[in-house]
Amino acid sequence: MVKRISAIVAAMALGTATLIAGPAAHAAVAATVDSLSVSPDPAVVDDGHKVQVTFSFKTNVADDSKVVAEIGPKGGSAVRIDILAKTNPSTGVYVYTGTRDIFVEEATGPWTAKATVTGDGTTITGSASATKDFLVKHVWSTEIRGFDARPEPVRAGDVLYLSGRLVINSPHGFFPYKDQKVFISFRAKGSPYYKKVAWDVTNWRGEFNVGVKAFRDGYWRAEFEGSDIGKPSTSESDQVEVFFKPRPRPHPHPHPAPKADSRIVKFDAYPEPVKFGRWLYFHGAVQVWDHGWHNFGKTKVALYFKSKHGHWKYVKTIWTDGSGGFWSKTRAFKSGGWKVVFAGDKDVSGSSSRWDWVRVKHGHH
Repeated sequence: MVKRISAIVAAMALGTATLIAGPAAHAAVAATVDSLSVSPDPAVVDDGHKVQVTFSFKTNVADDSKVVAEIGPKGGSAVRIDILAKTNPSTGVYVYTGTRDIFVEEATGPWTAKATVTGDGTTITGSASATKDFLVKHVWSTEIRGFDARPEPVRAGDVLYLSGRLVINSPHGFFPYKDQKVFISFRAKGSPYYKKVAWDVTNWRGEFNVGVKAFRDGYWRAEFEGSDIGKPSTSESDQVEVFFKPRPRPHPHPHPAPKADSRIVKFDAYPEPVKFGRWLYFHGAVQVWDHGWHNFGKTKVALYFKSKHGHWKYVKTIWTDGSGGFWSKTRAFKSGGWKVVFAGDKDVSGSSSRWDWVRVKHGHH
């Protein structure tokens, strides 16, 4: 009987001890960070200024001093950014936001944003981090300068020559923008719409030059549609009148002065040979005789091509620079001869260059 009473007393004592201990305390949780975002992406540094990117993420860490945010070029040194705002949209969730200015002097290409959080060691343990890649790029303004259509007026059906120069801005100012396609657009008189009619690729000086037959009065302009680093731009328009009757000619002089002789020197087509579809380049100079040979600038020559069994065919018009030199290029698809022809003007006789044979290679041979 004594043993039975002792057992009951012991059981009651154990139940009392369990009641005093109460429920177990909540277990600690690991630090987390997620929903990391960067905007805008891509981040565009516009024309040499700066762009501000916004950085945000979620975490369960409430202590600001335990949160670190960094942004920098991928593989480069990151810069720590200040947290501008913290919100608590729900229990145990905190949203941190910060900003960073990216300047034109800084690198373009892939960048990385990184958030690192560390727990207090009691309710939240350990640390966590997350990264987000985004793109930084520079976009610069462009200009089409010196756009000109000539001659003005032009006879119906004659070729109108349109030229100008494309430049792009940079930290050091504007410079020629080469190897870019520039379109020539025309708007007939009385029409509200421009229509693309021709195009050319700029040379190393940013210059383009196109010949188009003119049939109607109207307005001409050049248009650049933009690139990865260049903004679109449009030239001022140039109005050109087209006439259908012959222009009145002055009465002939009883003893007209003889025209001066001209010649084309140093004409060369290169490289020789050239691979099929690759660029073939041309250069040379126009000279005129005036008590000696002198360079003849600001005039035009026509480029011609003839295949082995074909006839000479017009390819394009090239303008000489102020020193009489000219430079151009076109893609090569057939072996054959190339030459340039100067048609002359009212004071200077025309002339033709020697012709230069270029072989076009196919395949890997």
